[in-house]
Amino acid sequence: MKFLNTPKFKYLTKLSLSENKLKALPPLVGLERITEIDLSQNQLNEFPIIRPGNTLKIQTLQDDRLTHLSSLTILTLRENKLTMLPDSIVQLNKLKRLDLTNNDLSSLPYMLGRFESLHSLLLDGNPLKLIRRDILRKGTVELLKYLRSRIEEPEEHVSPPTSPSSLKVSPSPFKEGSPVGGMARKEVVLMKANLTELPP
Repeated sequence: MKFLNTPKFKYLTKLSLSENKLKALPPLVGLERITEIDLSQNQLNEFPIIRPGNTLKIQTLQDDRLTHLSSLTILTLRENKLTMLPDSIVQLNKLKRLDLTNNDLSSLPYMLGRFESLHSLLLDGNPLKLIRRDILRKGTVELLKYLRSRIEEPEEHVSPPTSPSSLKVSPSPFKEGSPVGGMARKEVVLMKANLTELPP
């Protein structure tokens, strides 16, 4: 899908795809300036793989396919059906807020403890079984400290390379062939559009 991979979205900083029925996403290639992604209230059941050149499938992320989102600071995945997070999420090294509220996570990767930038990790409504409740109640800093202490073998920290207008769509899906607009976009909101996939 080429919807987001066009020059008009080169300067996109915010993307909201909340309150849809998405099970998979297109590749988020060429969005190096994006700082916020909201995928809340969809049907994602595993953490999205972000792989250049291929359709994004909701699978387990096992390598460094997130490095091109080097500016991402807020990732909202609340109210989906996520069952796990990959260790490689730490490659989003500028991420400050990660909202995983009301998913199906029963554990967290210990590698989350290596997140130096993360200030807010929201986990309410998950059936976390492997972390004691008293640790979870202490907040993000103490939780990350606990996770860091559980890392068995020290591994080299992988750091990704560093490196005005708004489009709002009403709660109706795009019609086939309808233009989104010719100007460069900084924000795309496709909330409550009843999308099951993004338009081509």
